[in-house]
Amino acid sequence: MQILLLSFAPPWLLPLGIALAVLLALWLTLLFLNWYVDPARIYRRRHEVRPARKLRERKLKLLREAKQPIATLILGTSRVFNLDLLGCLERERQAESSKAAGDGPARAASGKPSAEFIPSPQFNFAVDGGMSEDWLAAWRWVCRLNAQKGGGPPRLLIIGVGLPSFHPCKPLPWEALVERDFGQELVALGALPAGDFWRWPLLLRYDTARHTLRYLQKRARRKRDGYSAKFDYREDGVLHWLDQDKAGGGGLLERQLRSYPRTGLLLQSFERIGDRRGAWFEALLAECASAGTRVCICIVPEHPRMFEREQELGAKRVHDMVHSYLEQHCAASGALLLDWLDPASIGFDEACFRDIMHFTEPGARRLGSALLQALAAWRDS
Repeated sequence: MQILLLSFAPPWLLPLGIALAVLLALWLTLLFLNWYVDPARIYRRRHEVRPARKLRERKLKLLREAKQPIATLILGTSRVFNLDLLGCLERERQAESSKAAGDGPARAASGKPSAEFIPSPQFNFAVDGGMSEDWLAAWRWVCRLNAQKGGGPPRLLIIGVGLPSFHPCKPLPWEALVERDFGQELVALGALPAGDFWRWPLLLRYDTARHTLRYLQKRARRKRDGYSAKFDYREDGVLHWLDQDKAGGGGLLERQLRSYPRTGLLLQSFERIGDRRGAWFEALLAECASAGTRVCICIVPEHPRMFEREQELGAKRVHDMVHSYLEQHCAASGALLLDWLDPASIGFDEACFRDIMHFTEPGARRLGSALLQALAAWRDS
Protein backbone atom coordinates (compact mmCIF):
# COMPACT_ATOMS: atom_id res chain seq x y z
CA MET A 1 0.00 0.00 0.00
CA GLN A 2 2.81 2.38 0.90
CA ILE A 3 4.61 1.50 -2.32
CA LEU A 4 1.42 2.18 -4.24
CA LEU A 5 1.02 5.59 -2.59
CA LEU A 6 4.66 6.47 -3.33
CA SER A 7 4.18 5.55 -6.97
CA PHE A 8 1.52 8.25 -7.28
CA ALA A 9 3.47 10.83 -5.25
CA PRO A 10 5.21 13.71 -7.06
CA PRO A 11 8.91 13.06 -7.70
CA TRP A 12 9.95 15.98 -5.51
CA LEU A 13 8.10 14.77 -2.41
CA LEU A 14 10.69 12.19 -1.29
CA PRO A 15 13.70 14.59 -1.52
CA LEU A 16 11.66 17.23 0.28
CA GLY A 17 10.78 14.82 3.06
CA ILE A 18 14.41 13.77 3.43
CA ALA A 19 15.54 17.43 3.53
CA LEU A 20 12.93 18.29 6.17
CA ALA A 21 13.95 15.28 8.25
CA VAL A 22 17.62 16.30 8.06
CA LEU A 23 16.77 19.89 9.05
CA LEU A 24 14.65 18.66 11.95
CA ALA A 25 17.47 16.39 13.11
CA LEU A 26 19.96 19.29 12.92
CA TRP A 27 17.60 21.56 14.81
CA LEU A 28 17.05 19.00 17.57
CA THR A 29 20.80 18.42 17.76
CA LEU A 30 21.40 22.16 18.19
CA LEU A 31 18.77 22.33 20.94
CA PHE A 32 20.47 19.44 22.73
CA LEU A 33 23.87 21.10 22.39
CA ASN A 34 22.44 24.38 23.71
CA TRP A 35 21.17 22.49 26.76
CA TYR A 36 24.28 20.35 27.23
CA VAL A 37 26.91 23.05 26.68
CA ASP A 38 24.69 25.58 28.48
CA PRO A 39 26.76 28.74 27.77
CA ALA A 40 24.67 30.82 30.17
CA ARG A 41 24.86 28.10 32.87
CA ILE A 42 21.15 28.18 33.66
CA TYR A 43 20.07 24.59 32.95
CA ARG A 44 22.76 22.21 34.20
CA ARG A 45 23.37 23.41 37.74
CA ARG A 46 26.55 21.39 38.20
CA HIS A 47 28.37 23.87 35.98
CA GLU A 48 29.92 26.88 37.67
CA VAL A 49 29.71 30.27 36.01
CA ARG A 50 33.04 31.98 35.54
CA PRO A 51 33.21 35.16 37.67
CA ALA A 52 34.13 37.30 34.66
CA ARG A 53 30.81 36.39 33.02
CA LYS A 54 28.66 37.31 36.02
CA LEU A 55 29.36 41.02 35.69
CA ARG A 56 26.35 42.25 37.62
CA GLU A 57 26.77 39.74 40.44
CA ARG A 58 30.50 40.40 40.69
CA LYS A 59 30.01 44.14 40.93
CA LEU A 60 27.27 43.61 43.50
CA LYS A 61 29.73 41.55 45.54
CA LEU A 62 32.33 44.35 45.34
CA LEU A 63 29.66 46.84 46.31
CA ARG A 64 28.75 44.83 49.40
CA GLU A 65 32.40 44.69 50.40
CA ALA A 66 32.77 48.49 50.22
CA LYS A 67 33.49 49.86 53.69
CA GLN A 68 31.90 53.27 53.19
CA PRO A 69 28.62 54.41 51.61
CA ILE A 70 29.01 55.19 47.91
CA ALA A 71 28.91 58.93 47.15
CA THR A 72 29.56 58.93 43.37
CA LEU A 73 27.89 56.21 41.31
CA ILE A 74 28.75 55.49 37.67
CA LEU A 75 26.21 53.49 35.64
CA GLY A 76 25.91 52.69 31.97
CA THR A 77 27.03 50.21 29.34
CA SER A 78 30.37 48.49 28.88
CA ARG A 79 31.64 51.62 27.13
CA VAL A 80 32.24 53.23 30.51
CA PHE A 81 33.64 50.10 32.19
CA ASN A 82 36.96 51.83 32.88
CA LEU A 83 35.69 55.36 33.62
CA ASP A 84 37.42 56.61 36.78
CA LEU A 85 36.32 60.14 37.66
CA LEU A 86 38.18 60.39 40.96
CA GLY A 87 41.34 59.07 39.32
CA CYS A 88 41.09 61.75 36.62
CA LEU A 89 40.50 64.42 39.25
CA GLU A 90 43.53 63.27 41.24
CA ARG A 91 45.75 63.34 38.14
CA GLU A 92 44.63 66.88 37.33
CA ARG A 93 45.36 67.95 40.91
CA GLN A 94 48.84 66.45 40.71
CA ALA A 95 49.44 68.23 37.40
CA GLU A 96 48.31 71.53 38.94
CA SER A 97 50.54 70.96 41.99
CA SER A 98 53.56 70.17 39.82
CA LYS A 99 52.94 73.26 37.72
CA ALA A 100 52.52 75.42 40.80
CA ALA A 101 55.69 74.03 42.38
CA GLY A 102 57.65 74.91 39.27
CA ASP A 103 56.11 78.30 38.51
CA GLY A 104 55.53 79.77 41.94
CA PRO A 105 52.95 79.72 44.72
CA ALA A 106 50.06 77.37 44.28
CA ARG A 107 46.79 78.90 43.21
CA ALA A 108 43.26 77.59 43.34
CA ALA A 109 42.43 76.01 40.02
CA SER A 110 39.46 77.64 38.37
CA GLY A 111 37.06 75.63 36.31
CA LYS A 112 37.94 72.37 38.08
CA PRO A 113 35.41 70.35 40.08
CA SER A 114 36.16 70.30 43.81
CA ALA A 115 36.19 67.27 46.09
CA GLU A 116 32.74 68.30 47.27
CA PHE A 117 31.39 68.26 43.72
CA ILE A 118 32.96 64.85 42.92
CA PRO A 119 32.43 63.19 46.30
CA SER A 120 34.35 60.13 47.40
CA PRO A 121 34.13 57.16 47.37
CA GLN A 122 32.99 56.29 43.87
CA PHE A 123 31.75 53.01 42.43
CA ASN A 124 31.51 52.02 38.78
CA PHE A 125 28.47 49.76 38.27
CA ALA A 126 28.50 49.88 34.46
CA VAL A 127 27.56 46.47 33.01
CA ASP A 128 27.63 44.82 29.62
CA GLY A 129 24.58 45.86 27.60
CA GLY A 130 23.34 48.03 30.46
CA MET A 131 19.82 49.38 29.94
CA SER A 132 17.47 51.47 32.01
CA GLU A 133 16.29 48.48 34.07
CA ASP A 134 19.92 47.77 34.99
CA TRP A 135 20.44 51.36 36.08
CA LEU A 136 17.33 51.47 38.26
CA ALA A 137 18.14 48.09 39.83
CA ALA A 138 21.74 49.12 40.54
CA TRP A 139 20.62 52.48 41.98
CA ARG A 140 18.23 50.78 44.38
CA TRP A 141 20.86 48.26 45.43
CA VAL A 142 23.34 51.06 46.15
CA CYS A 143 20.78 53.06 48.14
CA ARG A 144 19.86 49.96 50.13
CA LEU A 145 23.46 49.06 50.93
CA ASN A 146 24.32 52.69 51.74
CA ALA A 147 21.46 52.73 54.26
CA GLN A 148 22.81 49.57 55.88
CA LYS A 149 26.17 51.33 56.30
CA GLY A 150 24.61 54.41 57.84
CA GLY A 151 24.68 56.63 54.73
CA GLY A 152 22.22 58.15 52.32
CA PRO A 153 21.79 57.87 48.55
CA PRO A 154 24.75 58.78 46.29
CA ARG A 155 25.21 62.52 45.82
CA LEU A 156 26.35 62.29 42.19
CA LEU A 157 25.13 59.89 39.49
CA ILE A 158 26.83 59.53 36.10
CA ILE A 159 25.15 57.41 33.40
CA GLY A 160 26.99 56.50 30.19
CA VAL A 161 24.19 55.96 27.68
CA GLY A 162 24.28 54.10 24.37
CA LEU A 163 21.55 54.34 21.74
CA PRO A 164 20.38 50.71 22.24
CA SER A 165 19.75 51.42 25.94
CA PHE A 166 16.19 52.53 25.14
CA HIS A 167 15.31 50.01 22.43
CA PRO A 168 11.70 48.84 22.91
CA CYS A 169 12.37 45.11 22.44
CA LYS A 170 16.12 44.51 22.65
CA PRO A 171 16.59 41.65 25.15
CA LEU A 172 18.95 41.75 28.08
CA PRO A 173 22.37 40.22 27.35
CA TRP A 174 22.41 36.46 27.77
CA GLU A 175 24.91 36.69 30.62
CA ALA A 176 22.43 38.81 32.61
CA LEU A 177 20.19 35.75 32.79
CA VAL A 178 22.49 33.94 35.25
CA GLU A 179 22.32 36.64 37.90
CA ARG A 180 20.74 35.70 41.21
CA ASP A 181 20.57 38.54 43.75
CA PHE A 182 20.72 41.23 41.08
CA GLY A 183 18.26 39.22 39.01
CA GLN A 184 15.75 39.34 41.87
CA GLU A 185 15.71 43.13 41.55
CA LEU A 186 15.14 42.79 37.80
CA VAL A 187 12.24 40.43 38.52
CA ALA A 188 10.80 42.96 40.99
CA LEU A 189 10.95 45.64 38.29
CA GLY A 190 9.26 43.35 35.77
CA ALA A 191 12.34 43.19 33.53
CA LEU A 192 12.55 39.41 34.01
CA PRO A 193 9.61 37.08 34.60
CA ALA A 194 9.39 35.20 37.88
CA GLY A 195 9.90 31.47 38.06
CA ASP A 196 12.00 29.19 35.89
CA PHE A 197 9.74 28.36 32.94
CA TRP A 198 10.96 31.34 30.91
CA ARG A 199 14.46 29.84 30.80
CA TRP A 200 13.49 27.03 28.43
CA PRO A 201 12.49 29.19 25.45
CA LEU A 202 16.03 30.57 25.63
CA LEU A 203 17.16 27.35 23.96
CA LEU A 204 15.72 28.84 20.77
CA ARG A 205 17.55 32.17 21.08
CA TYR A 206 20.19 33.09 18.54
CA ASP A 207 22.55 34.24 21.30
CA THR A 208 22.45 30.83 22.96
CA ALA A 209 23.27 29.01 19.73
CA ARG A 210 26.03 31.48 18.88
CA HIS A 211 27.74 31.09 22.25
CA THR A 212 27.34 27.31 22.10
CA LEU A 213 29.06 27.15 18.71
CA ARG A 214 31.81 29.49 19.91
CA TYR A 215 32.40 27.27 22.92
CA LEU A 216 32.62 24.13 20.76
CA GLN A 217 34.95 25.91 18.34
CA LYS A 218 37.31 26.89 21.15
CA ARG A 219 37.26 23.37 22.58
CA ALA A 220 38.08 21.97 19.14
CA ARG A 221 41.05 24.33 18.92
CA ARG A 222 42.01 23.54 22.53
CA LYS A 223 41.55 27.16 23.56
CA ARG A 224 40.34 28.31 26.94
CA ASP A 225 37.73 31.00 27.39
CA GLY A 226 39.74 34.22 27.45
CA TYR A 227 37.42 36.44 29.49
CA SER A 228 39.43 36.14 32.68
CA ALA A 229 42.63 37.06 30.84
CA LYS A 230 41.22 40.24 29.29
CA PHE A 231 40.29 42.35 32.28
CA ASP A 232 39.89 42.58 36.02
CA TYR A 233 38.06 44.91 38.40
CA ARG A 234 39.37 47.14 41.14
CA GLU A 235 37.55 47.31 44.43
CA ASP A 236 35.67 50.40 43.20
CA GLY A 237 34.28 48.51 40.20
CA VAL A 238 36.53 50.23 37.62
CA LEU A 239 37.74 47.83 34.95
CA HIS A 240 41.43 47.44 34.13
CA TRP A 241 42.41 45.89 30.80
CA LEU A 242 45.07 43.19 31.14
CA ASP A 243 45.70 42.75 27.41
CA GLN A 244 46.09 46.34 26.27
CA ASP A 245 48.73 45.34 23.75
CA LYS A 246 46.13 43.17 21.93
CA ALA A 247 43.53 45.89 21.49
CA GLY A 248 41.82 45.63 18.12
CA GLY A 249 44.14 42.85 17.02
CA GLY A 250 43.40 39.83 14.87
CA GLY A 251 40.93 41.64 12.63
CA LEU A 252 38.54 42.16 15.55
CA LEU A 253 37.65 45.71 14.54
CA GLU A 254 36.78 44.72 10.96
CA ARG A 255 34.58 41.84 12.13
CA GLN A 256 32.73 44.11 14.55
CA LEU A 257 32.20 46.76 11.90
CA ARG A 258 30.61 44.20 9.60
CA SER A 259 28.03 43.00 12.10
CA TYR A 260 27.37 45.33 15.03
CA PRO A 261 26.11 48.50 13.30
CA ARG A 262 23.16 46.39 12.05
CA THR A 263 22.67 43.81 14.79
CA GLY A 264 23.58 45.96 17.80
CA LEU A 265 21.20 48.84 17.15
CA LEU A 266 18.37 46.82 15.58
CA LEU A 267 17.52 49.84 13.46
CA GLN A 268 14.57 48.23 11.68
CA SER A 269 12.63 47.77 14.94
CA PHE A 270 13.84 50.91 16.72
CA GLU A 271 10.88 53.12 15.91
CA ARG A 272 10.23 54.57 19.36
CA ILE A 273 11.52 54.68 22.92
CA GLY A 274 10.48 51.53 24.73
CA ASP A 275 7.54 52.19 27.05
CA ARG A 276 8.85 50.12 29.94
CA ARG A 277 12.44 51.25 29.50
CA GLY A 278 11.29 54.84 29.42
CA ALA A 279 9.24 54.28 32.58
CA TRP A 280 12.24 52.75 34.40
CA PHE A 281 14.48 55.64 33.34
CA GLU A 282 11.92 58.23 34.43
CA ALA A 283 11.50 56.43 37.77
CA LEU A 284 15.27 56.62 38.25
CA LEU A 285 15.31 60.37 37.57
CA ALA A 286 12.39 60.89 39.96
CA GLU A 287 14.09 58.93 42.76
CA CYS A 288 17.32 60.87 42.24
CA ALA A 289 15.47 64.18 42.34
CA SER A 290 13.70 63.27 45.58
CA ALA A 291 17.03 62.18 47.12
CA GLY A 292 18.78 65.41 46.07
CA THR A 293 21.25 63.53 43.84
CA ARG A 294 22.85 65.41 40.94
CA VAL A 295 22.53 63.46 37.68
CA CYS A 296 24.67 63.67 34.54
CA ILE A 297 23.56 61.73 31.44
CA CYS A 298 26.28 61.28 28.83
CA ILE A 299 25.72 59.76 25.39
CA VAL A 300 29.21 58.33 25.11
CA PRO A 301 31.35 58.71 21.96
CA GLU A 302 31.47 55.96 19.39
CA HIS A 303 34.41 54.71 17.38
CA PRO A 304 34.79 57.09 14.40
CA ARG A 305 34.40 54.31 11.84
CA MET A 306 31.37 52.85 13.56
CA PHE A 307 29.78 56.28 13.84
CA GLU A 308 30.22 56.78 10.08
CA ARG A 309 28.84 53.31 9.32
CA GLU A 310 25.79 53.82 11.51
CA GLN A 311 25.07 57.16 9.86
CA GLU A 312 25.10 55.42 6.50
CA LEU A 313 22.53 52.92 7.82
CA GLY A 314 20.20 55.67 9.06
CA ALA A 315 21.11 55.83 12.74
CA LYS A 316 20.69 59.63 12.75
CA ARG A 317 16.94 59.13 13.09
CA VAL A 318 17.45 56.97 16.20
CA HIS A 319 20.03 59.41 17.61
CA ASP A 320 17.67 62.37 17.19
CA MET A 321 14.84 60.42 18.82
CA VAL A 322 16.96 59.39 21.85
CA HIS A 323 18.46 62.89 22.19
CA SER A 324 15.01 64.53 22.11
CA TYR A 325 13.70 62.11 24.73
CA LEU A 326 16.67 62.63 27.05
CA GLU A 327 16.64 66.39 26.55
CA GLN A 328 12.99 66.59 27.57
CA HIS A 329 13.31 64.51 30.73
CA CYS A 330 16.70 65.89 31.80
CA ALA A 331 15.33 69.43 31.55
CA ALA A 332 12.30 68.46 33.63
CA SER A 333 14.41 66.82 36.36
CA GLY A 334 17.34 69.24 36.36
CA ALA A 335 19.83 66.68 35.08
CA LEU A 336 22.81 67.53 32.85
CA LEU A 337 22.74 66.04 29.33
CA LEU A 338 25.96 65.65 27.33
CA ASP A 339 25.53 64.37 23.77
CA TRP A 340 28.97 63.23 22.65
CA LEU A 341 27.92 60.41 20.31
CA ASP A 342 29.93 61.99 17.48
CA PRO A 343 33.55 61.40 18.54
CA ALA A 344 34.65 64.55 16.71
CA SER A 345 32.51 66.63 19.09
CA ILE A 346 35.10 66.16 21.85
CA GLY A 347 38.16 65.39 19.76
CA PHE A 348 38.18 61.58 20.00
CA ASP A 349 39.98 59.57 17.33
CA GLU A 350 40.60 55.88 16.67
CA ALA A 351 43.51 55.82 19.11
CA CYS A 352 41.03 56.29 21.98
CA PHE A 353 39.33 52.94 21.28
CA ARG A 354 40.52 49.36 21.68
CA ASP A 355 37.60 48.11 19.53
CA ILE A 356 34.31 49.57 18.33
CA MET A 357 32.90 49.48 21.87
CA HIS A 358 35.49 50.05 24.54
CA PHE A 359 37.93 52.80 25.37
CA THR A 360 41.60 52.29 25.89
CA GLU A 361 42.97 53.47 29.23
CA PRO A 362 44.09 56.83 27.70
CA GLY A 363 40.70 57.13 25.99
CA ALA A 364 38.87 56.59 29.28
CA ARG A 365 41.06 59.25 30.92
CA ARG A 366 40.21 61.70 28.13
CA LEU A 367 36.51 60.98 28.61
CA GLY A 368 36.91 61.49 32.36
CA SER A 369 38.68 64.82 31.85
CA ALA A 370 35.94 65.99 29.47
CA LEU A 371 33.31 65.02 32.04
CA LEU A 372 35.14 66.92 34.78
CA GLN A 373 35.20 70.07 32.63
CA ALA A 374 31.50 69.72 31.80
CA LEU A 375 30.61 69.15 35.47
CA ALA A 376 32.67 72.22 36.48
CA ALA A 377 30.87 74.36 33.91
CA TRP A 378 27.53 72.98 35.17
CA ARG A 379 28.50 73.85 38.74
CA ASP A 380 29.42 77.42 37.80
CA SER A 381 26.36 78.03 35.61
